[in-house]
Amino acid sequence: MALPYKLSCAIYGHKSDVRSVTVTKDGKIVSGSRDMTAKLWAPNESGCGYRECLTFSSHNNFVSCVCYVPPSNKYCDGVIVTGSNDKAIRLFDGTQTNPFKVLNGHNNTVCKIVPGVQENTILSSSWDQSARLWDLVSFEILSIFVGHEAAVWSVIQLPCGTVATGSADKTIKIWSKNGTCLNTLSGHTDCIRDLALAASKQILSCSNDATIRLWNVESGQCLNTFFGHGHFIYSIFYIDSTSFLTSSEDSTVKLWMNGKVVDTIPIPANSIWSVTTAPNGDIVTGSSDGVVRVFSTDTSRQASQDELKAYEEEISKSEKNSAQKLEGIKISELPGEEALLEKGLKDGQTKLIREGSKVLAYTWSENERKWNLIGNVTGSVENDRVDETGKQVYQGKEYDFVFSVDVEPGKPLLKLPYNKTDDPWHAAQKFIHDNNLSQNFLDEVANFIIRNSGYGKSAIGEGRYIPGNNFSPGESRSGDSGYMTSTSKHQNNKENNIFLNTYFPQREFLKFDQANVNVILEKLMEFNNKIERKSLKVSKSQIENLLKTCESGANCTVEDIETLNILLEWPQELVFPVLDVMRLSIRNFEANKLLCTDKLIPKLMNYISSDSGAMSNTMLALRVLSNMISEEPGFKLAYQNKLRLLSIIENIKPPLSKPIQIAMSTLLLNISVMLRRSETPDGQSETLVVIQNVLSRFTDQEALFRALVALGTLLIDMIDSKKYSSAFKEFLLKFQNDSAYGAKIQQCCHHILEVLQ
Repeated sequence: MALPYKLSCAIYGHKSDVRSVTVTKDGKIVSGSRDMTAKLWAPNESGCGYRECLTFSSHNNFVSCVCYVPPSNKYCDGVIVTGSNDKAIRLFDGTQTNPFKVLNGHNNTVCKIVPGVQENTILSSSWDQSARLWDLVSFEILSIFVGHEAAVWSVIQLPCGTVATGSADKTIKIWSKNGTCLNTLSGHTDCIRDLALAASKQILSCSNDATIRLWNVESGQCLNTFFGHGHFIYSIFYIDSTSFLTSSEDSTVKLWMNGKVVDTIPIPANSIWSVTTAPNGDIVTGSSDGVVRVFSTDTSRQASQDELKAYEEEISKSEKNSAQKLEGIKISELPGEEALLEKGLKDGQTKLIREGSKVLAYTWSENERKWNLIGNVTGSVENDRVDETGKQVYQGKEYDFVFSVDVEPGKPLLKLPYNKTDDPWHAAQKFIHDNNLSQNFLDEVANFIIRNSGYGKSAIGEGRYIPGNNFSPGESRSGDSGYMTSTSKHQNNKENNIFLNTYFPQREFLKFDQANVNVILEKLMEFNNKIERKSLKVSKSQIENLLKTCESGANCTVEDIETLNILLEWPQELVFPVLDVMRLSIRNFEANKLLCTDKLIPKLMNYISSDSGAMSNTMLALRVLSNMISEEPGFKLAYQNKLRLLSIIENIKPPLSKPIQIAMSTLLLNISVMLRRSETPDGQSETLVVIQNVLSRFTDQEALFRALVALGTLLIDMIDSKKYSSAFKEFLLKFQNDSAYGAKIQQCCHHILEVLQ
């Protein structure tokens, strides 16, 4: 390994990302791709290049991982194993394109498969937060390893039989062979992407935090942390007692010896998903450009000088494309080397330094009391560029930031555009909906924006109060109110038979949580000073006490409600911040109990039906009603007045602004959840009629989606759901067959149509 690795060949044939590569005992390469195929490549007789032998195309979704199980008495030539986003594991003998066996058991994408220690066994890990040990003779599951709180992206087995799993929950768990958790290893600050066995009692891990860690499995101690990559590290491959390989989002593969990087192999692709070695010592990679590449130190297997020159030009072009902008960071604003004269704040702190057109990453070592170079940091600007104003242009629009976000194994980074004047939660929600992601990502994406954009520090638009500006569709403080299924007493066979339906039934109430309370306070003080009637004025302390009830879990007194009732008598054009306070306060039990009297709904109807009131009053009153249902007193009041609430929604006529549409559909969705939780089906048919009527009024896709989720939530439990087919089928087919509505709406309609069959 003294000589540097150089390109041997590039293997073309896949139509999308090569997510995983492995090599058989006789030097054949197995590759798995997002084009829903795996391929087997054999070395050419000349010793240079590879030819395609077989294409395994029986998968129903992306091939996320491949594995080669060594030969045994049962399988003389070994077994090629694939894992897919279709949840299945397929076994191939290497001579036929179809699998000889399909293993089912995981409930989500199978993202990693490795051979077990015992002959004829494999281990698999999955997004379903579990790992499994399989017998390839009986094809039975021997053990299930459950305990992680997020996707399990990697699994390995130690010689003693102990199993280790690495997860998106940032932890490594150590398990006995029968599935008992023995220890949890913590230290990584981001998702763990891969594991490798380093010694009989040691493992290596790599992470989205751009570090590699060496662990003692018995003690749980982190023995060493290695820095070298400037971005997510996706794959790690152990070579021998002194060396290993890693691949990264920084477009490189690195060779490590004795804890140091001794060779860096640049690759002209954004994501280097997988790395392994061949029996002859060559390095094999799979990347996001759909190419399998082989690198060698043997000059007889290296590409020709012309090919190497062309490859270097390709690398240079790729680096130039990513040099202008780095994950929403303006290079011109980064500090120079003089910033390294300042002491670090803590061990492991990272700092980005500008050096010409390059960005270098440094980490602070508390022991050495100095900044150590990690390496170059690269960005991705596939669909965006920097204009003369210094802003980034993405899909024809200017943004202060265009972040790249990694949310799903087996997929490229997704673009998240953001302006400093945007609400982070709103931007996060739009990103989730645009990319058809789980609602569970909301908090993580929003906090990512806040951390990386300096949100709240911008002078542009800071402190401006616009009712609804802080709204995040689908938000909930608990974070568990996304459109995801889970166990429920209402579950029936119809629900279980719906394949891949993650949209309904909705089980938790959606709440409008977000607000800038300080700005609301300023607006209340401003309007309070404008009020001429003394009976409608309150003191500053009364307003401040009232604002305290907006906090999650806050107490509320009778005096606070009296203050609120005084403010609700303000003129229509001034009352919107008062409704915003009510919207926040009513989420808490004490305020909910005091507010939810027979007078509440008629009072709110005045703001919804008033011709003189601003549209924001209608929107905020609807939000109050939506939040009201989340606590028991409001639930009871809403159930007693369900027909009145439905009438309120139905009587709101076009034109409808986007916020009003979303407020209407959210209230409909919460009514559907309420009816599903109640003991009797009273009100279901009336709610379905209202949903049918408002579907034609909604032009906003999020509002339309929520109404569809409400529809599915009601229909899925109804024994006589088929009788509603004629009422909704035309709408549903229209939405399902028109790509302009987006994949999320199309899929939701598909599942509702299945219920109606």
